[in-house]
Amino acid sequence: MFKHYQSRRFMLAGVFPKHFSNNNILSEFEELNSLVETYGGKVHSIVSQKAFKPSFTSYLGKGKTEQAKEKITADKIDIVIFNDHLKPDQLFFLEKIFRQVNPDIQVWDKTFLILHIFDLHATSGEAKLQIKIASLKHMGPRLYGMGYILSDQGGGI
Repeated sequence: MFKHYQSRRFMLAGVFPKHFSNNNILSEFEELNSLVETYGGKVHSIVSQKAFKPSFTSYLGKGKTEQAKEKITADKIDIVIFNDHLKPDQLFFLEKIFRQVNPDIQVWDKTFLILHIFDLHATSGEAKLQIKIASLKHMGPRLYGMGYILSDQGGGI
């Protein structure tokens, strides 16, 4: 069902409350790193930001988004994983920005990574079907922004 990305280069990213200590942030990233390793990937970069709340548009602030772009180029990152559940418009915006430096970049949130791990380890037909249903429910809102691809398909009589 999923295209597997073992041996790809991953970047971890997250926005954390201002009161979080560096140890709290490190422990959050260690958990996400464990998930990436379970999936078979390797983390090559990390971007973190302390803020009162994530940016409504891009999740990361403008400066951190630029820093992430630089790291994507420097570290040849294939997949950026956010330590949070991102809104569809945030995912769309981040992919659009990051594709300026890597046209094949993927942007995932933590839930999507977990679905990939489940898919990798599922053996029974029922388990695979349940994972497919869960991924469709999760991916449905991600179709946000896909309308521009179909916008020229208008027809008339």
